[in-house]
Amino acid sequence: MFLTTLIVTVKMTVTLLLLEIGKTKLCIFYRVTLDSAVSTWVKTDKTPNLGPFTRNPGLKQIPSEPTKLSQVTGLFLGDTFFDVLCEETNLYYLQNQENYVTCSKGLKWSDVTVAEMKNSVSIILIGKVRKDKLKYYWSMDPFLDTPVFKKLVSRNRFEQIWWCLHFNNNELLQQSTKRLFKIQPLLDFFLERFQTIHKPN
Repeated sequence: MFLTTLIVTVKMTVTLLLLEIGKTKLCIFYRVTLDSAVSTWVKTDKTPNLGPFTRNPGLKQIPSEPTKLSQVTGLFLGDTFFDVLCEETNLYYLQNQENYVTCSKGLKWSDVTVAEMKNSVSIILIGKVRKDKLKYYWSMDPFLDTPVFKKLVSRNRFEQIWWCLHFNNNELLQQSTKRLFKIQPLLDFFLERFQTIHKPN
């Protein structure tokens, strides 16, 4: 049950990423039927004949300690996911460093490490704590203070990583015909992981 919930959560995260970054809008697709030479839109659709399912559904990989969150998330993310994020984020900074403005405290840029990326992503994905504004996660106000965030990464460093966070090389954008180019590596990664870890019924 826990693994199934995690799979759904990751899929929802990717969907939200598509909506936010790709500016994708949800819509209802209707089947187009041809009547003579005239195309008409109808709300009815036919159920496709997919044939019998002959494979064994379920998990194809099981973590050594399935009760540990780190073990379960490691199945889906591992280090490869964060390696890609670090590589593309550092590359984006190099490509745009002349336009980069340091924060008010003058924190200089240094290449993002896997550990820093993991901590920053964990702040984004933590579900039990929600603040009205991003800066409140590092607030010293006794009514807002949540010490765990300051221990993970400083606010200035998080903002640096957040501003430069990227998933693909912008210099290749003009050569691509894919509408989801900006996040294509992310989609390809999760598709491969889902196919490797779980076989649906």
